[in-house]
Amino acid sequence: FLFELDRGVFYGFPVFDESRVQQWKPSLKYFANAGYGWKTGKTTTELKADYFSQLTLDRGKPTTTPYEAYAFDKEYETQRMGLSAFFNYDITRSLKLDHTAAVGFYTRSMRTLRKDLTTLSTETLNGEGTNTSTDIAHVMYRILLQQPVFSKRMRFQTGGEVNWEQGSGDRISPDTKPIVEYAVIGQVEYRPVESLLLKPGIRVNYNTAYKSPLIPSLNLSWQAAPHVIVRAGAARGYRAPAMKELFLSFVDLNHDIHGNENLNAETSWNGTAALVLSRRFDHVNIGLEYGLFYHDIDQQIVLAQTDSAALRYKYVNLENTTTMGTHFKSSFASTKALATLGMSFTGVDNANLAGETAWSAEFNASATWNWEKLGLSFAALMKNIGTSPQYSVDEDGLVERFITDGYTLVDLLASKSLFGKRIMLNAGVKNILNVTNVQPAMTAGVHGVGGGISVARGRYATAGISLTLHKDRKKTTETDVR
Repeated sequence: FLFELDRGVFYGFPVFDESRVQQWKPSLKYFANAGYGWKTGKTTTELKADYFSQLTLDRGKPTTTPYEAYAFDKEYETQRMGLSAFFNYDITRSLKLDHTAAVGFYTRSMRTLRKDLTTLSTETLNGEGTNTSTDIAHVMYRILLQQPVFSKRMRFQTGGEVNWEQGSGDRISPDTKPIVEYAVIGQVEYRPVESLLLKPGIRVNYNTAYKSPLIPSLNLSWQAAPHVIVRAGAARGYRAPAMKELFLSFVDLNHDIHGNENLNAETSWNGTAALVLSRRFDHVNIGLEYGLFYHDIDQQIVLAQTDSAALRYKYVNLENTTTMGTHFKSSFASTKALATLGMSFTGVDNANLAGETAWSAEFNASATWNWEKLGLSFAALMKNIGTSPQYSVDEDGLVERFITDGYTLVDLLASKSLFGKRIMLNAGVKNILNVTNVQPAMTAGVHGVGGGISVARGRYATAGISLTLHKDRKKTTETDVR
């Protein structure tokens, strides 16, 4: 049994002043999660439920006259609830049947308030466009059958999946039909020799709103040596736009995102390869991974900036995008410490946009030290994001690409366990370098990005407490304080 409850308070950034306008808007959120699972004979069942609520306040600029002072504020409320069930039945020792069912409900509403800055009273406005609401419902069901074929060296997995999504609200026409996707799935696991695993697969989709291609895939894993694994894969990709990307207008802490009902489905060809090494020396486990990747994407769905001053974005399609690159990961673990170091280099080529291939680098590192005797733990995390491509839409509706400066995020955290780890206290400072916005480093005729891109809300402190009732049962309350 699992139960978790969170409450988060954010007072906005920068600090509230006479202008009332904050780039990062204040919010209050609640999250609850519960789960219960049991096993009887050959059957395993697991039930989960989660709930999320967030209220965001967007304060408007004050209007002052000789007779009154007032401002127009907007409240955005998001509510999300999900229920899911997992059911596994062992028909025989090698024949298994899996069921997964889930239903989700999403509501997004906005109301406009007129606030009297003298008496601090508020009045809800009822004019056109002052109060809006969007509701989206999603249902998913999947069934998979796993069975051996011919010999123990080969297993076959087959099944089906159905996804149903329906939206209603001010921006969605009452005649809008639900988007339904049906899929038939098949995959074979074959070991020609003990050290080599091959996984060819295929997925056949039918979408009621978008044309879907045949989706083949092939993955392999080869144990080249006792401590060396080689992995590789190639697959077709497909993604239809979700209702949120088509119709939803979403304002969160630092974004104003609008849907685009003219989006097309995204298709791609993808390839990956990786070399993984792991070895233990005395009391230290060392892991290394080096990989390559390549993606050729048609009609890629991305967020493009339409107004930098208002941090306004919309979803758009990019006709043809190629991404390629390499990554490296390493980890060093002992009983008291864990250190990781990683880096990646990614190139993005947009064939229909001006500019050459844009290369960006990312470095990340972390170190954790556990002082078991005192129940203390300390952690330091760093992530450096190099110059990277972003997208904007000009006055004529054309998509353009621009390059933003790099930035570095650094966090320092500490935790203390009490009463046999039943109570955990944690505190720290995030974004120590006080990063907020990054500016364009290079543009290709871009308009309206002078305000830069918001990436973080500045330096802030965080603190929390968690209570473990018993193993696998948790109740948590957390509050962020800047």
